[in-house]
Amino acid sequence: LGGSDEDAAYGVNIDSKGRIFITGGTLSNDFQVTNNAYDKTYNGQIDGFVTELNSSGSSILASTYIGTSSYDQSYLIQFDAFDHVYITGQTKGVMPVVGDVYSNSNGRQFISMFDDNLTSLLKSTVFGSGSKEPDLSPSAFLVDLCGRIYVSGWGGGVNEFYNGNISSTKGLPVTNDAFQKSTDGSDFYLIILDKYFNSLIYGSYFGGPKSEEHVDGGTSRFDRNGIVYQSVC
Repeated sequence: LGGSDEDAAYGVNIDSKGRIFITGGTLSNDFQVTNNAYDKTYNGQIDGFVTELNSSGSSILASTYIGTSSYDQSYLIQFDAFDHVYITGQTKGVMPVVGDVYSNSNGRQFISMFDDNLTSLLKSTVFGSGSKEPDLSPSAFLVDLCGRIYVSGWGGGVNEFYNGNISSTKGLPVTNDAFQKSTDGSDFYLIILDKYFNSLIYGSYFGGPKSEEHVDGGTSRFDRNGIVYQSVC
């Protein structure tokens, strides 16, 4: 799967019908998108993509770009009870906010929901501090049994050291019942949105002042009953 330039796949999942969905980022302007795709046009720099394969992996059923004229990448993928397709990722552009949803102005993390044929962007939102750079490297993503959306990630000094980008967890939305309301700028962060992104349910930091907490991507887990398993370096 891929085009004539660099492509990276970060997330894979299987829906209730056995179809295989893959998400990632691409530099290819000839990536395999399908005729009825939500976005058939490469938007620039790096775009996210979502591709749907049949249950045997032998053919592409649907495939779309998602992105802006700037840097965008999609990392993790989930489904709700109706097989709507959810992705989360980073952007340095202005990703669309679709529907009457909770969002943060100029947020550099996005969550988007497609129909199961990848033809329509049903809901989409952004969250974050409003920095010019992404705040978080995503580590876990879930749509639970009640349709609530969970995202966990980390940011700060380690991200800055290895990637050369300004990175901090300061300024992210927290709720009154947060486990940890403050940050030293290098912590984990957890956000939970209500079904269809309607409202912020929970936002909290997790980490101490003695080290720059981080973890390799995708190594933390949520279960669909709402339990968070967080792996931390």
